[in-house]
Amino acid sequence: MTTLGTIGVCATGAAGAFQVVRGVQNVNLKQVGGGGISFLVSGSTLTAAPILIHGGAAVTGKLSADKLKKELGKMQCTALSSLESDVRQLNQMTGSGVSNSNQYDVLCKLLKQRREFLDQADQKKKREIIESFLSYAAKGGPQIAWGTMLTRAGYKYYDNPVKSFRGIAQAATVNEVSWGNWMLDTVQKGARNEWSYYKDGKRSVEERPFDVSNPKLVELLNQNR
Repeated sequence: MTTLGTIGVCATGAAGAFQVVRGVQNVNLKQVGGGGISFLVSGSTLTAAPILIHGGAAVTGKLSADKLKKELGKMQCTALSSLESDVRQLNQMTGSGVSNSNQYDVLCKLLKQRREFLDQADQKKKREIIESFLSYAAKGGPQIAWGTMLTRAGYKYYDNPVKSFRGIAQAATVNEVSWGNWMLDTVQKGARNEWSYYKDGKRSVEERPFDVSNPKLVELLNQNR
């Protein structure tokens, strides 16, 4: 969905830019107005991109979850709570220190650590979705304004080149806001990702539930041999 949306934004934007340039060269201001319409489509597509991207991801995720649920039932959702309850009952019946009980204790800790990891990832994803809507609105909004002003300059003032060209210049200035937002957003995303990778690299092995070197996982594997 991201690729298709990007192609749509770039294709309509390129068509609009070509029409505006040709319209100015030929002093055909109605052609400039046609380019403005192309930029309106481009800006609107850019603003709506989060709906396409996250909406597509939500539909795909729902279909995948339903398929997994048919295969696993409710086991995945209740495994941790059921295991914790069973381990407590086992400890009460057999006493602590039993080898099987130790394995279940380790498994409980691993599953709990995994759930905490997934919950943090889910919160991060929700924050990214909100930021995505704000970011695309900041990029697409000025492009919509740019397209509107070009359309107005081309169709309303087609018989007055002075006013039309002034409107084109103003529209181009408004569009710089879009490119500025895009540049700043790219920089901040790159910096944030690098900082996140740095922090992940500083995490101990014990804090990585999926790491094969996690001592709890190694302990569980050794106990099952």
